[in-house]
Amino acid sequence: ALMVLCLRNAGAMFDELLPVKGAKKEGRARALPNTSAAWGKHKGLLKSFCGNLLHFLHKVADPQMLLFTLKRVDGLLRHFVCFPKVARALPKLLLQIWANADEAARIVAFLVIRRLAVTAPYPFIGLCLKGVYLTFVQNAKFTTAQTLPLITFLGNCVVELYSLDPVSSYQHAFVYIRQLALHLRNALNNKKKEAYAAVYNWQYVHSLLVWARVLAAVCAAGSEAEKRRKEKEAAPGESLRPLI
Repeated sequence: ALMVLCLRNAGAMFDELLPVKGAKKEGRARALPNTSAAWGKHKGLLKSFCGNLLHFLHKVADPQMLLFTLKRVDGLLRHFVCFPKVARALPKLLLQIWANADEAARIVAFLVIRRLAVTAPYPFIGLCLKGVYLTFVQNAKFTTAQTLPLITFLGNCVVELYSLDPVSSYQHAFVYIRQLALHLRNALNNKKKEAYAAVYNWQYVHSLLVWARVLAAVCAAGSEAEKRRKEKEAAPGESLRPLI
């Protein structure tokens, strides 16, 4: 009960200790706590809290408590990103939960990852984009009737996250699509057992499928917003070449 009370009120408490300018203005991005005049006085307390909250999130076993903690972390992302070294551990932990916890926790974990990618400053969007794809690939290695729902869910999340910001996604998408193209070219040219094995597997098939869906989603979004598509058309267009 004490832990729940602390987690429920931690965000409001730190907002009181670290007031920022423009916090109550609607339609304006809220400034980070490290811009507060009281930052020097309270940053040690906040850093300790964030570090301990990560440790607790890693150790918590009860599904309901895990779900509650994830929701509290979601409300404290502004505070986490003030400490890059501490915050870098957060995406890794969220990715573990996203791929291994029960369905409810996986969904909330992805929503936190999504918010971190959208709202946190660089390099968090890169960490999130890279992390979700590599985690998806690791879980797509073995496909059975039991694992297919998880693989499908993870793939849907990859498509959604990579569709949010095509310009940022392009840097990662091009690298991963090019790797797939190189594996295929190697198999066609060398015609060896090892080369065939690199492309004749479920992991490769699922990767091709997810990138085709990402590019389709980006192009569809561009069709709905023609002006923005023209500004960013290089991102999906260039990525299509190695995929084709």
